[in-house]
Amino acid sequence: MKKQLLPLLLTILLCMVGTKALAYDIEAKNDDGFTIYYNFINDDKELEVISFYSGYYNGDIIIPEEVSYMNNTLKVTSIGSWAFSYCKELTSVKIPNNVTSIGNDAFYNCYSLTSVTFGNSVTSIGNEAFKSCRSLTSIEIPNSVTSIGKSAFDNCYGLTSITIGNGVTSIGEWAFQSCKNMTSITIGNGLKSIERWAFSGCSGLTSIVIPNSVRSIEQWAFSGCSGLTSITIPNSVTSIGDYAFNGCSGLTSMNVESDNPKYDSRDNCNGIIETESNTLKAGCQNTTIPNSVTGIGNGAFMSCSGLTSIEIPNSVSSIGSSAFQGCAGLTSIEIPQSVKSIGEDAIMGCYGLTSIIVDAGNPKYDSRNNCNAIIETETNTLKAGCQNTTIPNGVTIIGHYAFSGYSGLTSITIPNSVTCIEGNAFNYCSGLTSIEIPNSVTSIGGSTFQGCTGLISVTIGNSVTSIGSYAFGDCSGLTSIMSFNKTPPNIYVNYNTFASVDSNCIVWVPRGCSKSYKEAEGWYYFQNIRELINGDTNVDGVVNVADIVETVNAVNGNPSDRFLLFNADQDGNSVDASDIDAIVKTIMEK
Repeated sequence: MKKQLLPLLLTILLCMVGTKALAYDIEAKNDDGFTIYYNFINDDKELEVISFYSGYYNGDIIIPEEVSYMNNTLKVTSIGSWAFSYCKELTSVKIPNNVTSIGNDAFYNCYSLTSVTFGNSVTSIGNEAFKSCRSLTSIEIPNSVTSIGKSAFDNCYGLTSITIGNGVTSIGEWAFQSCKNMTSITIGNGLKSIERWAFSGCSGLTSIVIPNSVRSIEQWAFSGCSGLTSITIPNSVTSIGDYAFNGCSGLTSMNVESDNPKYDSRDNCNGIIETESNTLKAGCQNTTIPNSVTGIGNGAFMSCSGLTSIEIPNSVSSIGSSAFQGCAGLTSIEIPQSVKSIGEDAIMGCYGLTSIIVDAGNPKYDSRNNCNAIIETETNTLKAGCQNTTIPNGVTIIGHYAFSGYSGLTSITIPNSVTCIEGNAFNYCSGLTSIEIPNSVTSIGGSTFQGCTGLISVTIGNSVTSIGSYAFGDCSGLTSIMSFNKTPPNIYVNYNTFASVDSNCIVWVPRGCSKSYKEAEGWYYFQNIRELINGDTNVDGVVNVADIVETVNAVNGNPSDRFLLFNADQDGNSVDASDIDAIVKTIMEK
């Protein structure tokens, strides 16, 4: 048997050796004695630089123009994908004139690389070609290059200056994302498109000249360029994506050249308006919205933290999604009667808001009872609130993200008219210490109270049948949960509904229901499930004189925050003197 296995093992070993030998086609030493590895390309007439193993190349590398091999001279025309990736000791590279392409991830994460010299024949720089080369301080891309790939220089945060040659027609998505120390960029006059996120997070960039060749600026192209103070859109631009200048909080001047056929900055408004639709696409802290504007586009003022006030004219009929999201400096906003559509998250993250008013003549929205909120009238959905909001009776739905992130919100009363609290409605309201969900509510959406780290106690009404994933996730301060439904509400499997809540948190449930809660999916995570005690009006686990005092105060119209009607009402009617007598009797019978 052993003799039969021997030839098979030898065959396998030979195959393994053969595989290693075929990892590269040839190797050749440079003039400095350093060996570079190559594969044949283009019918074996040219060579491509490849990796020998991860991190092999180091120091200063000069790639030769050509290599002599078996009495032939072969040009080096390509740097292959991953060729120099993770070469953490590579400090400089000189790319010869014969090289026309630099492959995807060619120099990925070469974080000691300080210098790259491009030859004059390179036409394409691949995706992530120099991503995370954080020691690079300057780059000059020659005129021969026509395209810069996705994330080509992403996270090269050591870069301070970039020169892009006249041949480049497209700057790919994320190409220079997070180059946060870049202060200077020169763009050649051949550029036609700036793709999504191309310069996102370049917070050190203070100015940029967009050449008159550019036709499109895509979504998020300059998002987070907080150092930019001014921008001019040339007459060649015919397409600007939503959120293109999101987070450019330092902008004080936005101007469109007067002969642009698609966009304008009418009335010196310091904004970019789509001429045909009269939609304001982008604004800044100094924008004045002209009376002719009918729409405020998606993300038009998003993360414009310097915006402290804005007047929306009565010509505006629509406000797009995230239009004012993250405008933390805004203290008040008034929605005119002309507005018929407000997108999702329109004023989310405006944490400085203390006043929200909807014009009384608006047929679609209202701020009934001076509630400091935006309510969709027909559906009674509270779309957006602030730290001064009072939810009026009659509201049936608290919408997605309605109060999200308002750390200044310390208390809120949810009226008995509310039947649904949608996802993320109160997430990260870290100032909330307690919440009482009334019996009218039937469902609590996912992440509704996620990150409310100040929450100590939660009361869940008897009609709640489902609680979404992470609804109370990361509410690490919770010590008491009170659920009045005799049937445990359905919660997300794997305990995610209460993720990061201590398993020793006390869960109070109706009398006779502890067994069903202890066996219910998700609820059995809690180790301290207790039944509510008849007469324990302050919910401290015992019935004593303190409960009598609590009930007397309630009968006199002065109930404390600790008072629990469920435990005080002994006969199913309103709390009265007979309930006090019943509690006294309970104590006396001990």
